Parts: sequence; C-alpha cells; structure tokens
Amino acid sequence: MRSYLALFAVVTLLAATGHAQQNIPQTDIPPHPTLPECQADDPTLLKPDLVPEVPADVRTLMRSSYREMDFTTAVGNIGPGPLILEGITTSTADGVFTAAYQHINRTDGSQCAHTAGLFVYHPQHKHWHFDRFVGYELRRDDPITGELVGGGEKMSFCLLDIRSARGFNPLQYPRTVLTQTCNSAEGIYGISVGWEDVYEHFLAGQSIDLDPDPDHQVPEGAYFLVNKVNPDGRIWEANMNNNTSFASVGVSLPPPALPATMPPTPTPGPSKNPQLPHLRPGRIRPTRPPRAAQPLRNNEPTPTRTPRQESSAMPTPTRGTTNPGSGVHAPHQPHAPTGPHQPG
Repeated sequence: MRSYLALFAVVTLLAATGHAQQNIPQTDIPPHPTLPECQADDPTLLKPDLVPEVPADVRTLMRSSYREMDFTTAVGNIGPGPLILEGITTSTADGVFTAAYQHINRTDGSQCAHTAGLFVYHPQHKHWHFDRFVGYELRRDDPITGELVGGGEKMSFCLLDIRSARGFNPLQYPRTVLTQTCNSAEGIYGISVGWEDVYEHFLAGQSIDLDPDPDHQVPEGAYFLVNKVNPDGRIWEANMNNNTSFASVGVSLPPPALPATMPPTPTPGPSKNPQLPHLRPGRIRPTRPPRAAQPLRNNEPTPTRTPRQESSAMPTPTRGTTNPGSGVHAPHQPHAPTGPHQPG
C-alpha cells in the first residue's frame, strides 16, 4: 500500500541523530513558532481517538538462525478531530532536532499546537517517522499483566490515511489531512477521522524476535500478541482507555540452538621476559641452551691450552725513522737471511 511513496530522502544531521532524539525532554523544545499553545483543559479541543485493530496476519517464521513472529498492525482514528503532526527543525542546547507538533482543531475553526515528540529518519523505510508511536509485546497467560516474554520496543510510524476505519463510510468521512508526506523532515502527516494507517507484516519492524540471545529464547506454547498505540501518552487524545488490542497466538517452532555467549577475552598481563628496545614489540630475544659437555675417550687426557711463549728472536716491529734532512720516511731495513732451512 505504500508503494506510491517516494523512498528517497537526503540523510542530513537530523538523520544521523534521529534515534537518539527520543531521549531529549520535551521541555527543551520551544513552542510552535506560529500557532498558540494548546491548553489541556480547553473543552473546545477536537482531539483524535486512536484505536489499534487486533493484530492480523500473524505467522512464526524461521530465519537463518532465529525465529521471528511477523504481524500486521492497523491504527484507526475514531475521535472528533484528526491527528495532525508537523515536523519543524529546531535547535536546542543539545543540538539540532526535528520536533513533532500536534495540531488540534477547535470548535470555532481555529487551531493550536502541542509538542508531541520527535520525528526520526527510518533507515530501512527510507523516510521520516513519528517516534515511539506503537509498542509490540508478547505476554504469557494475560495480555495486560502477564509475563513479558518478547518485544517491548516502541516503534515509529509514518502516519497516512491508508483505508477507511471499520464502521466509517469514506463518503461521509473524507480525508482531511491532505498534505501528507513522509519524505521530508518538515512534512505534515497524520490520520483523518474515520481512517486507518496500516503497517503490513512484511515491512521492517513489524515483528518480534523470539531468539534475541541464548538466555532469552521464547519456548513453544500459547501467548498473547499485544499492540499498544501512543504508549507514552504524548499525543493528546479524546480517549486513552482504548489504546490496546491483542490476539491469542501460538509458537510451534522449537527454539534453535544458539551459540553460547563467549566470555570476554582476558587482558594479557605483563610478560615475565624483559622486552629489549631493539626488538619489535611482542617478540622476545631467543636464548641459546647451554652446550652439553662432550664425553672423553678412554685414557685421553683433558686438553689444556698451552700459554704462548714470547720469542726473543722475534724483532719488535717499529715504524721507519724520519730523515730530518730530506723529510722523507726511510724504508724498513730487511732482515739478513740466516741461511737455508735445515730439516730436523
């Protein structure tokens, strides 16, 4: 249903910091630049009423190494006024963000604005979303108070009029949010009265991981799949008591065998061998093992080194003397021959 959306957007600083924006307090975001601030006790406010449909198209799939429960989520607006959200880039002490302002119509035809949260860039869908719009949970025994065994994350939505809400005739309730676009950080989108936004089961984020890690695998059995809209209550609504729906589901695929969590690698301590400066780091100078003594033959005396005897016949070498008159070094005089060598 969203194939008609252009899936191209320029990733700016806002996109790079999008998922961290949800931690910025709303008090740090300035009021709407042109519309007056809405008052919570104003009886003339025409607020929306968001109601989630029962999760549909539920199926458990085996991915490459984990199980996943996919489902379709639909959120309708059955209130007296439309849900209108506008993104405006604003600067705070913590940086530049895209604030989400809720426009609320009054009975006299005027409008006011309320700070509802933040717009974030969705890297898989490649457009802008209103952050923390729905929450998905998998619970055991009871859909409200049962043990939470999976999910729990708050997901973002690009809010559009996709189909008529159940019981609403589109001829009597035409679309009123006519400038819907998610391609820009400063777009305007929402849900008209009598319409629903639908996120199909094959879209990124429409699932719960049943095997997040070896210590938290969902076993086979019966559970409740719970959808919660506006879980933080940041959007002002006419009725906040109908924001939860659930379906009974079953997990029939057994948990796969996941690799155990490896302990952290210990940090190596100092080496017992000293590092020498002329060796490359991490390498130790090899030491030569002592040479073993060679065995002696029978009756062989132990060899000893004979001290060198100085010969009196060996002339002491001297440099030639200098002739003062000529300034030329005189050559060495050769030794006189002593006669032929006589064999002994």
